[in-house]
Amino acid sequence: MAEESASWLDSLRSVIREEVQVSVKNIIDQQPAFITKDLPGPSSSTPRETLSVSEEEGEKEDVSSASEEELSGRPLFLAEDTEGLLRMVRSSMDIEEKKPHKSVQDIMFEGLTERKRRTFPIHDTIRALISKEWQNPDKKSYIPRAIKRKYPFDESATSGWGLPPKVDASIIKISRGTSLPFEDINALRDPMDRKAESFLKKSWEYATTSFRPAVAATCVARSLLLWLDQLGGDIQNKVPRESLKASITGIQKGAALLADASVDILRLSARSTALSNAARRALWLKNWSGDMASRGKLCGIPCDGNFLFGPILDDLLEKAGDKKKGFPTISTQANRPRSFRSFRRSRYQRRDRESRPGPSRPTQPARGYLFGQQHLQSRQSTFRPQ
Repeated sequence: MAEESASWLDSLRSVIREEVQVSVKNIIDQQPAFITKDLPGPSSSTPRETLSVSEEEGEKEDVSSASEEELSGRPLFLAEDTEGLLRMVRSSMDIEEKKPHKSVQDIMFEGLTERKRRTFPIHDTIRALISKEWQNPDKKSYIPRAIKRKYPFDESATSGWGLPPKVDASIIKISRGTSLPFEDINALRDPMDRKAESFLKKSWEYATTSFRPAVAATCVARSLLLWLDQLGGDIQNKVPRESLKASITGIQKGAALLADASVDILRLSARSTALSNAARRALWLKNWSGDMASRGKLCGIPCDGNFLFGPILDDLLEKAGDKKKGFPTISTQANRPRSFRSFRRSRYQRRDRESRPGPSRPTQPARGYLFGQQHLQSRQSTFRPQ
């Protein structure tokens, strides 16, 4: 029985091993060449020791890979290939990479310092584009019509990508303290809250508009991978030159759309960040007792990305004449004219006395000698005819 069970287990292991190898080979054969060109097949010359891992390491890799796939899905571009791609990109942009001179000591201690890696270059035009959108956050929102024409989608699929979400009726009822809920921005009592609400609505519009070029770029980029794979197969099969030209034309148009979509995404994202920063300014300016015009202007000053207001706020405070760079406090009652305040007080006090309930009081005689009641009676008796 022991001999038979051992032989049966060996045969079962061999059958499972063969079935797994055949399944893996079929899966790899069905994948495009641009994915499988770097993957070793079942008959690879890689040693078996390098392919086998311990159970603990396998569990850790499974957990980490599962979490990454849940967040970003299966990547088509591996992070290990970034260095080679950056070398090609910087070479096409004619960026010279000067190798610094290393002394013997630098070579000896080279492994102890952080390795300097290649990075994507940021051209001055890109920085100017972002700075332009950050220059005036309070300007009127405008989304070009070419965005919808260049990146068309079914309106039913993009129903939530347009206007910002409406406030729920129950929330409006609580905010306004009314029995009937009406959607209105005046439901927010504080003017800075209304300002922040306006900025956040605009930020939503620009952020959702960036979905269009982003989704279109995703579709075109993945199609380009398939087109390039087909082009490589056509070249190997010696397809006529005219067919190859047609394929290259489609690839060029797809690459051009990717170039435009990347710029549109950058512009819309920069505008959305400027509006969200302006909304944060409105929230932090609520506690300042300044006038509404000054607070509104501070929300719309240019932003630099490092501070909420930036150095422009320091310049404004210096112009205000405060050496400590503090916000000037303004009393609303001190600015009101005294005559107007006294007029309102006397008018309301007189109206209060007249409307006060109680027994009617006798009219008091006029004060003074010339208009006294006794003086008038004596004058009448004196001039009364006998």
